Amino acid sequence: MMVMGLMRSYTLSVVVLILIGLFMILFSTTSNSILQFNSPDDMRGRIMSVYSLVFGGLTPIGSIYAGTLAKYFGANNVFIISGVIGFIGFLILFKRRRELIK
Repeated sequence: MMVMGLMRSYTLSVVVLILIGLFMILFSTTSNSILQFNSPDDMRGRIMSVYSLVFGGLTPIGSIYAGTLAKYFGANNVFIISGVIGFIGFLILFKRRRELIK
């Protein structure tokens, strides 16, 4: 997403957005599969309902955040800010991966 914020070419932006969409689908499919395979049968419905809430129910909150920031800072800067936030989240999870696996 940070790369998308730095783009000035329409054609390259389309290519980057296609790649972002592809990786979002891959992440969603992988996380959904991991949750279903690793959850006990009697808890699977509850776990998947929380998963659906997080992925679908929190989307409007992200839209409000992105729209408000875009109004004040511009769309390109929102891509950069969101990419930095996502990368920080990745670093935190990567650093704590051994704790989370246990």
